[in-house]
Amino acid sequence: MTALAASADRTMRLPLLFCVLAWILAYLWLARFRLVVTEESLTYRTLLRGTVSYPMRGIRRIRRESGVREYTDRFKPFVRLVVEPTAELGAATDYVNLKVFNVPAVRGVIGFLKLKYKDLGMPHVVDDSLSRWALNLDELIC
Repeated sequence: MTALAASADRTMRLPLLFCVLAWILAYLWLARFRLVVTEESLTYRTLLRGTVSYPMRGIRRIRRESGVREYTDRFKPFVRLVVEPTAELGAATDYVNLKVFNVPAVRGVIGFLKLKYKDLGMPHVVDDSLSRWALNLDELIC
């Protein structure tokens, strides 16, 4: 309704156009986030960083973090999945922003990761706190 009222006034058409474009860009930005777990790899994609992929056996540890504990945490996603690759990959630790995903999808990914690493004989890779944390995810992502 506000958009219709604003479009009637010629002086408000440019600000209205700007707001609509900003809204569309925000949705496109959120739609670009992807977290894909397959039998062979964990892939994360964002709008600005592009695609990062880790082979399942190339991940040393997966854990979740939230909040700010250290100064550098201010520049990381508030609710994040921390993916630590093995030394053989030579890659830096990656932080997956979990706030952009819906709760059932994150629960599904965590459950699949636990099962996958259990099948690989590497249950220590997925931090046990992820299971307990997934139950309280609704409180964190709202």
